[in-house]
Amino acid sequence: MKLTLFSSQYFPYIPPTKLNKLLGFTFTTLYGLFITIPIFAIKTLRQSIWTTFLFILITTPPHFAITPEPILLHTAISSATRHSKKLQIQKNKIKIKQAEHQIAISELLPSLDASFDLNSIEYEVDGRDALAKINVLGDEVTVYPVAPSKYSSHFNLMFSQTLFSGGRILAQIGIKKFEAALLSYDYQHSLRQQQREISTLYWRTLISSLETSSADTLAQLTKTKLAFLNSKSDKGFLSKKNLRESEIDFYNRNENKLLTKQIFTQSNRHLIEQTKLPYSSIQLSSSPRKYEEIAPFFQDLKTLSKTYEPLSVKQSKLNISIAEKNHAISKSLFMPDITLSSGVSYFDADSELKNAHNDLKLGDTYIRLTARYNLFSGFKDMATFKKSKLETQLAQLSLSTQKEESQISTDQLIQNCQQAITNLKQLKKNADSMNKLLNEAKIQFNHNQLSQSDIIDTQIHHADALLLYQKATIEVEIALSELAFQIGEGDKYLRRFSSQ
Repeated sequence: MKLTLFSSQYFPYIPPTKLNKLLGFTFTTLYGLFITIPIFAIKTLRQSIWTTFLFILITTPPHFAITPEPILLHTAISSATRHSKKLQIQKNKIKIKQAEHQIAISELLPSLDASFDLNSIEYEVDGRDALAKINVLGDEVTVYPVAPSKYSSHFNLMFSQTLFSGGRILAQIGIKKFEAALLSYDYQHSLRQQQREISTLYWRTLISSLETSSADTLAQLTKTKLAFLNSKSDKGFLSKKNLRESEIDFYNRNENKLLTKQIFTQSNRHLIEQTKLPYSSIQLSSSPRKYEEIAPFFQDLKTLSKTYEPLSVKQSKLNISIAEKNHAISKSLFMPDITLSSGVSYFDADSELKNAHNDLKLGDTYIRLTARYNLFSGFKDMATFKKSKLETQLAQLSLSTQKEESQISTDQLIQNCQQAITNLKQLKKNADSMNKLLNEAKIQFNHNQLSQSDIIDTQIHHADALLLYQKATIEVEIALSELAFQIGEGDKYLRRFSSQ
């Protein structure tokens, strides 16, 4: 962070006449302290000025200027992807599908269940039917049946295994696996798209920065030219028409300077927002690669694009597999479900709670083979079968369409790269020619063979040509990045800037 102790915002310009009046009456400091300085002598005036100046210097808070934080291209991209909520949501969806896949697999495995219950039953003596009446020593006694135990317990163990389901379970497992893979491809597509967008935004912001710097240079050159022409016009060596044209050019250059500065500020702020960088001001540190490195890298990308299988094609293939699995499930509706189940139960009973589960006795034992077949469902199964067959055919047609569209998209990006490189070559020739022309113009100017106005015009043309060449270099990087992220070679593209 830079520390600036003196700034025009704290020391505004005051004309001498106003300063004399101010010193002659009352001098006001930044904190409202009034110091009256009568003008009696020059010595007293000087001492008062220095005293007031030191007071302002001490009491005025220093002006802090924030130094822009240097940001590389891969730093901006990694920050954006790391803070992306959309990517995080897609990651969680993949985990959910993976869990559903595990649930589907569990259908293949047997299930083993156990249960234990403890019952308490209270019986009332009143209301029971008498079992018999006997005579005991001359007395008649009514005999009632023995009441059952007040407490009882049961323990059950049950086993179940699906033996045949017509391929339904295996198809469901396959569907969950393919759906998880689909979401994984969706995540890769979103990741590449965001990387591509941030890369383009980064380079566009760099173009805005170059345009701002060039606009400053051009505005200063036209200002110098206008001052020179004004001096010639005052001496009568220049027509009003030429002077007016120079004034218009100066005005347009200054307006363009303000506009480019606003655009750069907006682009810079937008880049910070999209990348979630924790800085209020950034400086783009990555620069386009050298001209000689562009053509070999482009040829490398063209070669890789021939063997690359687009994500959309992979997704279409997965959709075909899912449709085929759904078709297999629709077939299983016409087949029986066969299940093997068995179980065993234990019980105990006693009039005391503590003895109601100490001695469990073997109860019922069973083995059951169940076959379930749907005889009629209102033709729903037949309609489901037809639907799944049509969905499979549709997925196959979609695959061929995706291959064609992906090839067209890749070819278009390759064509964009070729056009950008061709344009760069032409603008490089123009920039080299302007460099030679400017050097020659400087020599002629030093030998008084060229006027100051002419040399300034040459400098303006040179600055324009240089800006076009720099912008063309960045446009090539944008085209290369779009192609690289399209064919899954984004990491290869970013490694070109890792050494910067």
